[in-house]
Amino acid sequence: MTVSKEISIDGGRAHYLELGRGRPVVLLHGIPGDSRTWRYNVDVLASRFRVLALDLPGWGRSEMPRRFAYSLEDLARFVHGFSTALELERPSLMGLHLGGLVALETALRHPDQMGRLVVIGAPLLSTDTPLRLEPPGSLLGRLWFKLGSARAVKRLMRRGFLDRGNLTADLVPGYARALRRGRTLQGIALGNAAIRERWPELRRDLARLATPTLAVWGAEDAVTSLDNARFLVDTAPDAALFVVGHTGHCCHEEAPAGFNRAVMEFLGGR
Repeated sequence: MTVSKEISIDGGRAHYLELGRGRPVVLLHGIPGDSRTWRYNVDVLASRFRVLALDLPGWGRSEMPRRFAYSLEDLARFVHGFSTALELERPSLMGLHLGGLVALETALRHPDQMGRLVVIGAPLLSTDTPLRLEPPGSLLGRLWFKLGSARAVKRLMRRGFLDRGNLTADLVPGYARALRRGRTLQGIALGNAAIRERWPELRRDLARLATPTLAVWGAEDAVTSLDNARFLVDTAPDAALFVVGHTGHCCHEEAPAGFNRAVMEFLGGR
């Protein structure tokens, strides 16, 4: 049974879902999103692992800590703090889009403390993706953005699915709710600039990534193309590629059976 839990990280309340026993695997969603994005994966993974699906700061039921700039450095510190607080021994990290960048950043900063990485649809060749969601600067513009956030989220998420029938109606309002929080909007604005500044260095640092990594990509990803996956595999010393056929960016939701088999086999390796 999946258990909803909370823990204090960086002065803010962090929410996560936990299920299973064994070696720990921490799941990091993309933006917009929260831990519900893994709803087709956690039960299968939990048959062999201790699965912890974390809501990133400001999303889902996690608070935005004060003075949190939403940079990759801040997000990696948040994930490492989460792992340390729960005394997780060499956790593996699995991340979608921004969550994939955070997984890579965390492993680069703490190479001896991580297990394995699964990176899904991470933007490594360009930041011109939904990651660049920019809240307007004016008061009237921010008000309009908040009121129209559901439409904005739906438009972004529609790009993520090859079969849009997989985009369930209940997800959009929940994901959009985070954009109505003033501090989350502020965090996105700060984070976009900070992430773009760090992004070129992260690409170069992949050459020293010591952590075994599996890049999992939808064959027809319209958000981050397969060229991003090939760049990761060609640059990182110990990386492999698994392509999920007939899926888009959210391959873990569109074809969970094939996705889960590949991830289980990789995470179960020695």
